[in-house]
Amino acid sequence: MNTLLLTATITPPPGVPGLRRTDPSERLRDYAEALSFYCALPADVIHRIVFIENSATDVTPLRDVAAKAEASQRVEFVSFNGLDHPAAYGRGYGEFKLLDYAMQHSPSLVAANEDERLWKATGRYRILNLVDLIRTAPKTFDLYCDLRDRPIPWMDLRVFAATVGGYRRLLMGIYEQLREDVIHVSPERYLRPVIGELAKSHQIVTRFCREPRIDGIRGMDSRNYTSGVNLLKYWYRATTRRLQGLVNPPA
Repeated sequence: MNTLLLTATITPPPGVPGLRRTDPSERLRDYAEALSFYCALPADVIHRIVFIENSATDVTPLRDVAAKAEASQRVEFVSFNGLDHPAAYGRGYGEFKLLDYAMQHSPSLVAANEDERLWKATGRYRILNLVDLIRTAPKTFDLYCDLRDRPIPWMDLRVFAATVGGYRRLLMGIYEQLREDVIHVSPERYLRPVIGELAKSHQIVTRFCREPRIDGIRGMDSRNYTSGVNLLKYWYRATTRRLQGLVNPPA
């Protein structure tokens, strides 16, 4: 079974490092558009959607989106006050803390089997080829993610997958390591060597078979992933990854 976890902060506090898209109405619109897209994906691929929001903002407009898409039965909403920490701790701290909360309080996730697959996506973004990512995923893994080395070493946190058991073993509580006021780097850069080291002793697949095609406005600079130079980067990386897969097919 595949469960999609959509992470959300509709009303971010002031002072979050590296965040420019802060208007709650704009962010709510982003989340609504993305949720509508995900509700339209095949239910035999995305069996369940858990939308997790950590600013205790009213999610009624998003419930309406799910109802309009006739997907209310497979969309679960979890909204709580998870921003009871200084904004200087950063995005990664808040997001992984949010994921931990969902693992402990979402009825669906609490009851889930250890081998159920969780696909985490930043809730404002649409992963346009998510179905392809799911269908080309390895048969077994605890964590399936993209560790990248260009232009700098980083881990793509916009989308990754883990089994329920894999998340609990590898990522539960990791938010405590991600305080940006302490580590002074982004969570993407900090986690690259951490997950790379864990991959030596755990069932972690560190490269997607497909380049994620992401549509949405970046929080850090309000630029769209599917326009201009960002679109050119996607096509270059997607082509390179396909060619590398032909030369070195996955085991």
